[in-house]
Amino acid sequence: MPPTIRVLMITSEWPTVGQPRTTHFIKRQADFLKTAGIDVDVFHFQGRKNPLKYLRAWTQAQRRLAHGRYDLVHAQFGQSGLLALPKRIPLVVTFRGSDLLGIVGDKDGRYTPQGKIGQKISRMVASRADAVIVVSEQMKTHLPPSIPAYVIPQALISTCSAVCHKKKHGSDLGCPLTSDWSSSSADRHKRESVLRFQNAP
Repeated sequence: MPPTIRVLMITSEWPTVGQPRTTHFIKRQADFLKTAGIDVDVFHFQGRKNPLKYLRAWTQAQRRLAHGRYDLVHAQFGQSGLLALPKRIPLVVTFRGSDLLGIVGDKDGRYTPQGKIGQKISRMVASRADAVIVVSEQMKTHLPPSIPAYVIPQALISTCSAVCHKKKHGSDLGCPLTSDWSSSSADRHKRESVLRFQNAP
């Protein structure tokens, strides 16, 4: 059996017992990718806008990357992508909202300083990623024109499982991930898996 692609999914949000969140869609995405035959390992951290917690999480993520024999990192949210830098392997980042659009304050309706910092971090991460995914056309306008992005609406996640089962080969979307893979049968299978992963919402 050809080797499957191994993905480290890094996320700052994850549904946990006793801490209700609205991020169940991320867990569903991980489950759907596993159903499609992709080996997904989830690294969940809680930065809580605390630099020391991010530093601790970065150290842990880098340790995993050094010893986990992964083929790809998928960062959920721009701030999660920080943990994959400097890159060891190809990086895909999904931006989902305020990480790229900014945070509007409740009192005055203006963008918060923290939100502006988050936007700058997200753009920096996007500039270093091998592929960028956004969940709306509007979000593309918040990226520099030099950074291409694939738009995968959040609503498509509910159909991901069926789509993944039907797809036998990924279609080349022109992503630079394809340029550094060798021509061996094992690496061709991994390359196709990477492309299929990019196409799965």
